[in-house]
Amino acid sequence: MEKEIINKLSISNSIELIGSNSIGKLKFTTDFDLQEYISINKLRDYQKYVRKIQQVFKSFQKSETVFITDFKSGYHNTQPVRWNYTDIISGYKIIDNDIIINLFDTLQLKSNKIKIDIIDKFVEFSCNYYFHSSDVDVTDIYKSLLLDVKNYYHAKKFMKMLKRLLSYRMIRNESVDDIIVFLNSQAGFLYQLQQQLYCLL
Repeated sequence: MEKEIINKLSISNSIELIGSNSIGKLKFTTDFDLQEYISINKLRDYQKYVRKIQQVFKSFQKSETVFITDFKSGYHNTQPVRWNYTDIISGYKIIDNDIIINLFDTLQLKSNKIKIDIIDKFVEFSCNYYFHSSDVDVTDIYKSLLLDVKNYYHAKKFMKMLKRLLSYRMIRNESVDDIIVFLNSQAGFLYQLQQQLYCLL
């Protein structure tokens, strides 16, 4: 089932599994982190990917067990813009009764972070879509992961913090054995139960 969901999330047939589940050494699965880099050659390519994102929403809308919990693309007053099913199918979102934000335009923003979160029964899936993949600087990825580590620490979300730290070490080809041992311990099992309960709420 996981493979089917991952395939449905892909909009350019280049989706990849990243983070803790990509190494295949964890006993307790809580979520799947994914990413996809999309190369754009012409301006009209963005419209093609608007349609592909709409298709992703339509495919999950038909499911009785899989739910899209969040989709972010674009910013308004420095805050990420969240889209629901109706917004995505319409291709635009109205904010504050008079501000129209087009999905097509948000895909072109260089600093944009496009992310979709879904839940399938007890498992979460998150996918980040990156346009202009040639412009991605690896130092920006490092900074983003370390910022997540800091934010999760202050929010007391220590397991999420550890998983971001694991991802950071992995892309730097550093050892992650100590983190894996901890995530495979009773703590990891309890975190898995907690996440399953969260998915039920």
